[in-house]
Amino acid sequence: MFHARLQPISKGSDWIEIVELADIETGEPVDFTGATFRVTLRRKGDTSPEITGTSSTGEVISPEAGIVHIQFLASSLGSLDPGEYDIGLKIERDGFAEALIIGTLPVIDGIA
Repeated sequence: MFHARLQPISKGSDWIEIVELADIETGEPVDFTGATFRVTLRRKGDTSPEITGTSSTGEVISPEAGIVHIQFLASSLGSLDPGEYDIGLKIERDGFAEALIIGTLPVIDGIA
């Protein structure tokens, strides 16, 4: 699991985050074949998710080994209040679930 503080996003813009993961011993990209992903954002201090996305609904994709894209349209982010959000990216593969990333995502009010 990785702990991250992501760059701020604007609730008035689309958000695309690209995560690259490699095996720490070999340096080879991690093979995500057959894996499913879930990303969750919740306001810091809250327990209920504000936004969730999955690989089955298209917000999280792995186009190639070692690469994961998280992508939300501005229309999905517009309901977020500016502030700090906890973010988690979970992978499920071969019957096991693991947190890949736990971190913080600052959200700022966008100007359109």
